[in-house]
Parts: sequence; C-alpha cells; structure tokens
Amino acid sequence: MTALRFAERLRDVVGGAEILLSDIWGVVHNGLAAFPDACQALHNFRQQGGTVILITNAPRPADSVQRQLRKLEVADEIYDAIVSSGDLTRNFVADHPGQKMFWIGPERDSSIYRGLDPVLAPLEQADYIVCTGLFDDETESAENYRAMLLQARERRLTLVRAIALASERRGHAVELNRVLAIGDSVRTDLAGAQSFGIDCLFVTRGIHSEEFEGIDQLDPASVRELFGHPPRALMRELKW
Repeated sequence: MTALRFAERLRDVVGGAEILLSDIWGVVHNGLAAFPDACQALHNFRQQGGTVILITNAPRPADSVQRQLRKLEVADEIYDAIVSSGDLTRNFVADHPGQKMFWIGPERDSSIYRGLDPVLAPLEQADYIVCTGLFDDETESAENYRAMLLQARERRLTLVRAIALASERRGHAVELNRVLAIGDSVRTDLAGAQSFGIDCLFVTRGIHSEEFEGIDQLDPASVRELFGHPPRALMRELKW
C-alpha cells in the first residue's frame, strides 16, 4: 500500500470514467449554499460527454431533492439524474402492495409515501420495516431502538434503508471500472463504493474535515487506519 496525496483537480483523476456518482451534502453543497467550484467541475465533466448522477441517502423522492438543490442554486445542468434512498424505498413499498409496514422515522418524511397508500401497522403485525431516520433525532440515538430491532430480527423482518448506486449510462451498460464515486463519508460513501466494486474519490471538506486539517499526505499506516481499502485519490474540495 502506498501513501496517498491530495489531488488538486478532478480532471487529473477522472481519466477513463464515463459516469460520476456524486454524493450531494458535503460535496456539492453544505446545506446552506452550493459549492460553485464543485458544481462547475461536474458541469465540465458532462460537457466532455460524461454522465453525472447525484446520489443521496435523503429519505425523500428525487423531485423533492431537486427542489432543495434549486433553492441552494445548484443548476439542473450539472447532473443527468438524481437517485435517492427515498425513491428506492418507494419502489420497495410499491412492489409489496397489501403487505403491512412498520415505519420508523419522523413525520416530516411522510412525503416518501406520496401516492403509495402503504398499510401501516405496529411492529408485532408488520411484514417489513421502513426506516427513514429516528422518531426524534434531537433526543434519541440508535441505542433507543435496540430492543425494537432485536424483536424485528427474531421475526426475520426486512429492514429497508436503501443506498443507491447506478451503472447504466444513456441506455447501455457500463463496466464498473468506468464508474467513479465521489463522497465525503468513510462509513457510507467510501464503503458503498467499495462494496459495489468501484473506485472512490474522497473529498475531505465534508464530515471528516477536522481529521484532515493540516495534512498534505497520508502514509500507508494512516491510510489503513482511516480507510481500510484506500480511495483512488483525496481532494480537499471538488474542483475541475
């Protein structure tokens, strides 16, 4: 395993890729405003014939995510599609009509079921579980749900918490070595890319920014400690 240096430009590490699967929060915006350089980088990739798919774990349909992006001044022209865990969850519910669902999540996520009319039931009667978050993310933690989830495991209930990755480009299949993921989370973005069998460009300005403060290069031991299997490259922020 070799040391990892920070790349300065997306164009220096994107060679051979036909599709970019880019995380949104921490890569494209910070929840308050868009990152102009990141938006321009994705736009430039598309201008050169590439496909950009924005992926998010948001428990909302893609059209709702798009409305949020527009409010943050993220232009539609920087991406080809949005895939959200909300959409994949909706697909699962739609494919199981009549089955009873136990829902874990706050009321603000109810738009995920728009037009589906799911059959809600208590855990004891449910056929599967959908989790869109905690009931109250200000006072609760995962530990509050241990007994509930142990009960669900005893009943072998399916727990739906989808994370999306796509490998099709404009109507034809694309080899996985032609797909590059971009993300800022070791636990979700990097792990998801690795489990899918694709390389990842890791952006450090997101949730791990404090861990990378003042670091210009990672030695092999640090790479193993932070990542396990290393990403293709590191970037402080996405730039073309």
